[in-house]
Amino acid sequence: MPHATYNYYRYTRNDGTFCALKLGSSAAGATGTGFAAASASDPPAPYGFRPRVVYVLHPASQRKRAVPVATPAAFAALTAGGQSINMPELADIDGEDWEVIGGRGERAPVVHLIH
Repeated sequence: MPHATYNYYRYTRNDGTFCALKLGSSAAGATGTGFAAASASDPPAPYGFRPRVVYVLHPASQRKRAVPVATPAAFAALTAGGQSINMPELADIDGEDWEVIGGRGERAPVVHLIH
């Protein structure tokens, strides 16, 4: 059985800065999520950072997944209602269509200052 391949991809944070996220090939290859290859100058995501995601449902199997979304604009388009994405699977080059059923915005780490 083939294994997922992981690589670094560019993520645009809500404040407009970039960071590199390590993702599997199926999540990064999903249509409409806006991922591109990371630049060598993109820093890693800060500790405790949670990227924005869309929740998707496979209509035939009723399987659910959370898929990261690279840009605020792509997130807004996908969560506008009635959207779907095509996500490649390991054994299926054509991919499968998944319905977008919701989303969660990014969560930046909370900085605690101790005086």
